[in-house]
Amino acid sequence: MGETAVSTGWRTSMVASGLVLRRGRTPEQDRLLLVRQSRASGERWECPGGGQEPGELLEQTVVREVDEEAGIQTVAGPLVCSYLLVRPSVRRNSVGAFFVAEPVDDGVDPLTRVPDEITEAAYLDPADVPAEQLGPVTSVVIARWWPHRRGQPPEPFHVAVQRIDSGYRRLV
Repeated sequence: MGETAVSTGWRTSMVASGLVLRRGRTPEQDRLLLVRQSRASGERWECPGGGQEPGELLEQTVVREVDEEAGIQTVAGPLVCSYLLVRPSVRRNSVGAFFVAEPVDDGVDPLTRVPDEITEAAYLDPADVPAEQLGPVTSVVIARWWPHRRGQPPEPFHVAVQRIDSGYRRLV
């Protein structure tokens, strides 16, 4: 007996983002690579990342996306967290992961390579970016990971966020 495929009308995509740290002489001088994403809901600073291509490991997605969006070549490091972003209004889920991504050459400055999507790429102190200007998942991930960036990272964690009319809300 064959099984019947059921279409829910929802689309789920796999995505990966990189936490690229430029270490300063002191922790206070550390900077994180962020890109200003232009989206239908406005511009927000996010960690570089994007959709997984067929046959690609998520670690490969991170390396490719950081290079495409910011011109920084990296090597994928440890998994920091997994996440779910639910957007009911467009019937779309994003399931993804954030990885530490080590720059191959720490002296290379970011370069916006996809100006239709990314309006700016820079190493910034996340504390200097107003919370409302950070992507909803990015802000939660940075808040949990940034304090541990130089030491033992926390165990990988999970974040779930849902888009609602008034903005975003955490599910977990």
